[in-house]
Amino acid sequence: MILFGLGLLMGCAVTAITLNMLAQNSAYPRGLMQVMQHHYADLRSDLRAGRCSDALAEGQALKLLAGEVEPAVYGSATPDGPFRKFNQRLQDAVTGVLSASTSDCTALAPLVERVGNACEACHQQYR
Repeated sequence: MILFGLGLLMGCAVTAITLNMLAQNSAYPRGLMQVMQHHYADLRSDLRAGRCSDALAEGQALKLLAGEVEPAVYGSATPDGPFRKFNQRLQDAVTGVLSASTSDCTALAPLVERVGNACEACHQQYR
């Protein structure tokens, strides 16, 4: 009976350690996605409020963060083909936002929508 209790206790400890390790491995990608979501929401808020010039700063932050998606998710491993395509679509969409004129919010809105669509398409595939 004592051995059974000791085995059960050890099994619980090993399970807790393993779950903690798995949670730590996904912390960086989850954190990166949260920060990207924050900047994307701010970008959309700026557009709705007609602050197109403020949208440029959010677009620059998204560009920087989008460059970190691949290393965050795959580390030093080579990402699979579909992921690279999704990542390239995101990069292109963010570049489009940065290259647009910040004086016309109506012209900027579809470009911001492309960023959201690129994120959504990837999340549908990989969640």
